[in-house]
Amino acid sequence: MAHAVEQTFGDGGHLLVEAGTGVGKSFAYLLLAPPAIFNLPWGNGFPLWTVYLCWACIIAVEYPLCVWFAGVKRRRRDWWLSYL
Repeated sequence: MAHAVEQTFGDGGHLLVEAGTGVGKSFAYLLLAPPAIFNLPWGNGFPLWTVYLCWACIIAVEYPLCVWFAGVKRRRRDWWLSYL
């Protein structure tokens, strides 16, 4: 299935895949879509500096939110906050 998705991305065509639950349909096209979208060589993916930059941006955005939420949990003792 992943090979068919890769070939379809390369050809620019359409593909109809029928498969059972849990066989990796979503993973197959999510894994192969970035090289097709960004014109990267097949099989190489993104450069390591790009991955590190994405992770650094995610942490920079989420860290202040986590600090804020920790303060909310410290100030309030609502029962439902213990589940988060």
